[in-house]
Amino acid sequence: MNLISDDRSYLVEQAEYYSMEFRASYKALGYNIYDQLWKYPQWGIGYFNTKLYSEEYLGSPNAVYAFIDVPFKRHEEFKNWYWSYSIAGGMSFNFRPGNEQDNPLNTMIGSYNNVHIDLGVYTHTRLSDGFDAKMGISFVHFSNGASSLPNAGINLVGPKVVLQHRMVKERPLTRKVEIPEWDPKNVISVLQAFGTKQLESGGEDFLNTTTAIAYKRWYSYKGMWIIQADLFYDESNNSGLTGRTMVPEDKRDEASNYYSVGLFAGHEAVYNRWSFIAGWGYYVWREYEYTNSNYQRFGVRYRVFQGLSLGVGLKARTFAADYIEYSLAYNIF
Repeated sequence: MNLISDDRSYLVEQAEYYSMEFRASYKALGYNIYDQLWKYPQWGIGYFNTKLYSEEYLGSPNAVYAFIDVPFKRHEEFKNWYWSYSIAGGMSFNFRPGNEQDNPLNTMIGSYNNVHIDLGVYTHTRLSDGFDAKMGISFVHFSNGASSLPNAGINLVGPKVVLQHRMVKERPLTRKVEIPEWDPKNVISVLQAFGTKQLESGGEDFLNTTTAIAYKRWYSYKGMWIIQADLFYDESNNSGLTGRTMVPEDKRDEASNYYSVGLFAGHEAVYNRWSFIAGWGYYVWREYEYTNSNYQRFGVRYRVFQGLSLGVGLKARTFAADYIEYSLAYNIF
């Protein structure tokens, strides 16, 4: 097993980890159309525990998370073998944060608590009426979204073997409901997001905001295409700590330095009230070029009622964490 990181020190030379997980889940049986459209997935919660190769410097991270396991193809409940993919997200704890005074070797993670993301692909095999086994490969990521530096992040990639026990041995049959034909919809949405980040370890926390308006083409029950105009406000732009093209010192007080405009295109996968967003953006206007012109967004939203949604996600610049966005969105139409 390998631990992948930007760190070039001794820690990478000893890159190994071991982990154990416990998951509790239920099988979607078709009581709403999304169960059927998403091929009757498993939903649940889990606990993750790992022993990293250098506990002295990195700590012994644990995590609690929610997950969904989705079959690639719709299958009968008594089929003995199938493939699926799994997406999990939650919070981790018990890291030993890196800092220049007490823990200088840890240049990967700078906070005790971090975001936990787990992506996996598995093959499932039926062992008996009460037991299943699955094997696959898992990618686990820890990051704090640059809210506390250092934040190179920790990525774990390795094989995973799972033994699954069914509390009810008799496998329930899934229901099939008639799905009405979908009428594509045009949606206009407004969004306000907030976040903070650091530019140096133990340094100042800078406020970031995103004000956006989006056009969404809701093409089916399962998803929408998004085109979004973003107005960013970033207090760090005037700090002089970016390490790249900086605002000239005699122009640090100009308000326009804080702002930038981007265009974002992406996809929003919908499962009932939940949605999962991913996409790519480009800065079309900035007073100064602080960093690369590309940015990415990955996140999850929950529809509270009507058109109002709450969300959390990661904004990245060329796949390096920029900050975590906490958002409030509302569909005008």
